[in-house]
Amino acid sequence: LRALAMAERPPILQEQRSSLNRRRPGLWITAGSVLQLIAAFLPHPEVFMATEPQAKIQAIAASQVGWNLQAILFPIAFLMVTVGFGLLIRTFSLKSARQAAGVATALSALAVLLWLPISVGRLQVGSTIQEVLRSYATGDPFSMDGGFGWAFWPYTFTTLLSILAMGLAFWAGRTKRLLGLGIAIACLLILVAFIPLMGDWPPLLSYVLTLVLGIALLLPRKKTSLNQTNE
Repeated sequence: LRALAMAERPPILQEQRSSLNRRRPGLWITAGSVLQLIAAFLPHPEVFMATEPQAKIQAIAASQVGWNLQAILFPIAFLMVTVGFGLLIRTFSLKSARQAAGVATALSALAVLLWLPISVGRLQVGSTIQEVLRSYATGDPFSMDGGFGWAFWPYTFTTLLSILAMGLAFWAGRTKRLLGLGIAIACLLILVAFIPLMGDWPPLLSYVLTLVLGIALLLPRKKTSLNQTNE
C-alpha cells in the first residue's frame, strides 16, 4: 500500500509544479499573440480590406511606416508563439501530450519559415510603393506580398494545424481539457468548412485562438485532490 501511495503521489506533485511552469510559456504565447494583433492594425485598414489594387496601393502609401512595421513584427510575433509552444512540451507529464505539443511546435516553426518570404515581399513593396502609386494604371496586376503570395495558404494551413495540435496537447495533458478540445474542434471546422466556404482566413484570427490558449495558461489552476482531475 505504501509503495502504491508513493507511486501515485509524484504525478500529482509533478502536475502542480507543471501548472506553475506553464505560466512562462503562457507569457510567451500571450505576448506573441498580442504583438501580432497590434501589428495587424498598424497599416491602414484598407490595405487588407480593399478589393481593388489601386485602393490597396493608396492605403499602403498612406501608412508606409505601419506597413513596414507589420512586415517586421509579424514573424517576430509568430516566433514568440512558437517559443511558448516549445516551452510547454516538458511541462506535460503524459507522453501523448508531449508528443502533440512537439508536433504543434514543429508546425508553428514551419509556419514562421513560410511567412518569411511574405515579409520580405511586403518590405520590398513598402520600399517602392510611392513609385508604384505614381506609375500605376488601372487594371495592372499588383501583389501586396511582392510576388510571394503563394506562401500564404501553406502558412495558414500549417498555423491552424499547429494550434489544433496544441489544443489536443491540452486535452491529452489534462490541462484546460475542455478549452483544448474546443480549440482543436474550432481549428478543424475552420480548415474543412470555413476556409473552403469563405476563401479567406486573416492571420490575426489564428492568433486570437493562441491568445485564448496563452491567457488560459496564465490563469490560476483549480486545486486538485488525489481523486480529482482538473479540467
